[in-house]
Amino acid sequence: MSVGAKIYTKINRPDPALVARFADKPVANINDVIGRNNCLGSKLHRYNSTELIGTAFTIKAPIGEGMLMHYALDIAQAGDVIIFDAGGCEERAMCGEGMMLFARQKGIKGFIVNGAIRDSEAAMQFDDFGIWALGANPNAQRQANAGCINVPISIGGVVIYPGDIVRGDADGIVVIRPDEAAQIIDKLDEFAAKDREKMRCSADGTVDRTWVQKFFEGKPFEVIDGTWDGQ
Repeated sequence: MSVGAKIYTKINRPDPALVARFADKPVANINDVIGRNNCLGSKLHRYNSTELIGTAFTIKAPIGEGMLMHYALDIAQAGDVIIFDAGGCEERAMCGEGMMLFARQKGIKGFIVNGAIRDSEAAMQFDDFGIWALGANPNAQRQANAGCINVPISIGGVVIYPGDIVRGDADGIVVIRPDEAAQIIDKLDEFAAKDREKMRCSADGTVDRTWVQKFFEGKPFEVIDGTWDGQ
C-alpha cells in the first residue's frame, strides 16, 4: 500500500448539461447565493481573458515536483479543469506552453496552479483555454516520487473535490458541489432578476438606501454631525 503516492484514474463527474448551466453565471452572483464562500482567493493571477467552466481534476504534489501533471494530461477528459496544488511554491513552473497546447487540443478547459507556470506570454494569447496561477518562473519542474491525483486538495482555504464544478471569470474562481448545483441554479435565476433591478435603481438614483441606516441602529457607533477636531 502506497502512502502519499496515489493516482485515481476515475472521477464521478456531474452531468455536462448541469455544468454548462453555470457557463453564463457571474462568479460574484454564485458566491452570493452560496453564502459568500468557496472562492479560491485573489492571489491566483489570471493569465488571459478566457472564462472557465468545467469539472475539477485535482493534483497534489510536493513542492517543485510536477511530473504528475504529465500523467494527468494523459487521463484527464474533455471538459475537465486541471487544478494543481503545488504547495504555493513559485520557484518552479508546473506547466508551460507545450502542456497547455496538448491539454487544449484534448478539450481540457484550463489550468489552475497553486504555484507557478512558465511561457506566460504564450498563455496570454489563448482565447479558449483559461489559465490561473500564483506567478511565473522559468525554472522547470522536477521529477516526482510522491503526490496524488484526484484526491481532495485545498487552495486558499477552500477544499476542492474531484468532480466539483469550477467556474472562473474576471473576479476569480468559485467551486460548486455537484449535489448542490441544481438548487444553486434555481436560486441564481431569482438572484439575477433582483440584481438587475437593483442595478437599474442604482443607475437612476432610485435605489432604497434606508437599509444602511437601519443596520447601524443599535450598533456601538457615535455619529457626529460635524468635522473631526483632533479628539
